[in-house]
Amino acid sequence: MYRQRSVRGIAGAGVLIALTAIVGLEAVAESSSSAMRARTSQEMVLRAGPTGSPPVIDADLGDACWRDATLASGYISLDGDWARPQTTGFVTYDDTCLYLAFHCHERAVDKISATAKSEDEAGILLGDDDHLGFFLDTNHDRASYYRFALNSKGVVYEAACEYGARGLSSDKSWNPEWEVKTAVGAKHWTAEIRIPFASLGVGKPEPGTIWGVNLIRTRRAPEEEHSTWAGVADRYQPKAFGRLVFGKLADVSYSILSMGSRKTDYEFRLRLRNAMNRKMRACGPALSGRFR
Repeated sequence: MYRQRSVRGIAGAGVLIALTAIVGLEAVAESSSSAMRARTSQEMVLRAGPTGSPPVIDADLGDACWRDATLASGYISLDGDWARPQTTGFVTYDDTCLYLAFHCHERAVDKISATAKSEDEAGILLGDDDHLGFFLDTNHDRASYYRFALNSKGVVYEAACEYGARGLSSDKSWNPEWEVKTAVGAKHWTAEIRIPFASLGVGKPEPGTIWGVNLIRTRRAPEEEHSTWAGVADRYQPKAFGRLVFGKLADVSYSILSMGSRKTDYEFRLRLRNAMNRKMRACGPALSGRFR
């Protein structure tokens, strides 16, 4: 069972807190430009463990599987700084399906745009819609992948993509079976997703199986921002994707709950999730807290 705790700290303007977990957990403050280079030069890893209790697809995110899942946070905007507000993704699976969930912090829910009304409508991606997206390179060839996107009303887009010498090509005629529910709250919006492995042309991944993965978010208002969990240089380039590793949960993961303005020093808040069977201490510049 995971233990988790919120941790507070102070982040100066333009400062990134890069969290790593090998034996312990340390926080390292870096400039935004150096953190951007680090994120593009090495693969991010998202570890997904199996669940015996699959979620009810209702956008609630109160299911037991999400309380234990690895947290995928630390989205970076295309200018190389932390995205504000942040997004947290979750991934788990059972014998037949892949499950994903997203919690999108949003300080201006009244300005969330969702104009697209039909599946595969270009407006989800190219119009005025706020949207989430995720890319799955199921054979990890770093050239082809499946693209999924959705807006806050649950209108979806999917395509089979290839990235070659001429750039990105997308086949929108690919229409897999998948289930999506979304909900908008007071200061956030959420999405919960079920995708049968059969829709992706694969069986249940064996422990140690690796897929390529990227998670993205676009906000349109009050100020436009595009952010990505991995591969900020070109978020559609599969060579820049992170790795989705099946079978073992991450020892330690984190979610950024809030972070202050880029222009003024403000407090930031993290949620740390510890799967190890021992106490740990989070420490580093302007960061403190203990969690079990």
